[in-house]
Amino acid sequence: MEVDKDGTVTAQEEEIKSVLVDGKEFFGDDPKMATKNLPADIIDQVQIFDRKSDMAEFSGVDDGNEERTINLKIKEGKNKGYFGNVLGGIGTDNRFQSKANINRFSKNTQMSFLGMYNNINARGFSYSDYSDFMGGMRGGGSGRNSDVPLNYQDGDGLTKTGATGINFNREFSKKIDFQSSYFLTSITADIRDSTFSQNLLANSIYNSLSNATTETKSLAHKVNARLQIELDSTQRLLWITRASLSSANGATQTELQNLNNAEILENLGIGNFQSDRDKYNINSRVTYRKRLNSKGRNLVAQANYTRGQSDVLSNLLNDNTFFLEALPDSIQRINQRQVTDNSSNQYKLSLSYTEPLRNDFYLEMNAAQSNTNTDNAKDFYDILLLGNEDFNEELSSFYNRDYNEQTLGSNLRYAGEYLNASAGVSYQNSRLNGFLFDEMIEIKNNWNYFLPSLRLNYDINESSSVRVNYRTRINEPSLIQLQPIQDNSDPLNIQIGNPTLVPEYVHSASLRYRMFDQFSFTSFFTTFRATLRRDNIIDSTSINQFLVRTRTPINADYAFNLSNGTYYSRPINSLKTNIRLSSTINYNRSKVYVSGFNQ
Repeated sequence: MEVDKDGTVTAQEEEIKSVLVDGKEFFGDDPKMATKNLPADIIDQVQIFDRKSDMAEFSGVDDGNEERTINLKIKEGKNKGYFGNVLGGIGTDNRFQSKANINRFSKNTQMSFLGMYNNINARGFSYSDYSDFMGGMRGGGSGRNSDVPLNYQDGDGLTKTGATGINFNREFSKKIDFQSSYFLTSITADIRDSTFSQNLLANSIYNSLSNATTETKSLAHKVNARLQIELDSTQRLLWITRASLSSANGATQTELQNLNNAEILENLGIGNFQSDRDKYNINSRVTYRKRLNSKGRNLVAQANYTRGQSDVLSNLLNDNTFFLEALPDSIQRINQRQVTDNSSNQYKLSLSYTEPLRNDFYLEMNAAQSNTNTDNAKDFYDILLLGNEDFNEELSSFYNRDYNEQTLGSNLRYAGEYLNASAGVSYQNSRLNGFLFDEMIEIKNNWNYFLPSLRLNYDINESSSVRVNYRTRINEPSLIQLQPIQDNSDPLNIQIGNPTLVPEYVHSASLRYRMFDQFSFTSFFTTFRATLRRDNIIDSTSINQFLVRTRTPINADYAFNLSNGTYYSRPINSLKTNIRLSSTINYNRSKVYVSGFNQ
């Protein structure tokens, strides 16, 4: 088991999607929460398995959709009553750390409280003492102790973090199960950053030197709730809601120098950027499942709603000096107050029906309708010499984006004892309606796609298996990418949108082989992944004589990625040690457009 620098947990070369405690979620769907906040001495086993989908568990028919999961089994006798731990420490340079958790578990209830405060770059509960926790566990799923190599830092700069969380799960009856959690996190960060980059153009080279100092403060609330009700032996209702509310403010001072290939200064930018942001997001999903009068005959209906809002108030003061033959030629000053408001509403309705055929074959038919409506308003005000403000009509904008999507599809599935496979295709119609009110520009597009998919799971024997997956999807351009409006937040790096963008068409394929010998504890895993993006969206960059870069998103022909991860492990009992070998190979091919030339 490993944890990378951003806290992602992997086991047997696969990312862990969720961690359960005695089969129940612990603080929502964050796989790092339970592993770093339960005392190690209460854990009896660590079980690593492929968790079947809710639909497969409900219908009794394996649909082949799996999620790599860890289940932490609590020791008998430890899953009742109160337990917890407290940690505190101080060090040089006024460094300190404090952390506590209190838990109360019973047969039908799990309650946990977490609290922490430190200035050692441990950001919240998702990045701290994983190693201490795992070191005391008895390996259950793998049959041996798990060593967790930690070789990462918890965020950039120097941070001070305070956080608290409450988790409450209760099984009110065999038919009603409720799970919930709440987080409050406060982070103060001080970051110093220096960068040197060399840029190769068609006929020249230029170098960039940048220094930045950033101070930020943020406060975030997060709520998760999950309610499952068994209406009767054939019907299940599931409600999941996640909400977040955050505020942040920050100040950044920057200095950027661009020098030509003769090391002569072409431009110098000195900037001061301050911003305050308030943001909230709420997502609620209701799923209804019905088993009909034959095994495998099911009806599933789902409704999903998401609402988001982001308000940003910024102040930009930037002085750019442009040089001619190493002497100052002109100075550009930008002093602005910028107000940006973004709001979005999204709903999605879906319906699927599965009909059993003969000899373990099933036919699934599905339909979905979704709509995303987004408003983006930017009001820019130039600050004059005496402190008065002048509304900047050229840079200000109000844009509405309405994106509709209808999908019809079917899948033929086989669910045998050792082989589980499905093949299907969906037809998707997408419509984009956008309107830029300031310029009275209307953007309308209509796209139609066929989206095939293929999945094959084959269990060779009890200790080895093969998984093959292929799917396609559409990535539509974002609101910012479509707006044909200049963004001068960084005056030496200007961004302009492109209303003619079309969606990316993405092919993804993977092949995985996994073997584990429970007698010799020998493990071997290898995974090949490939991604092909048609009409992939990239930035086309043009550079003028003063080395000012202007970026515009365009559709390129394609981008291709191929990767392989392989892992081998075997114990040497005579030496009381393990041999672990792993390799990662990654290949990327894509196009970059600079100054109008294809490099």
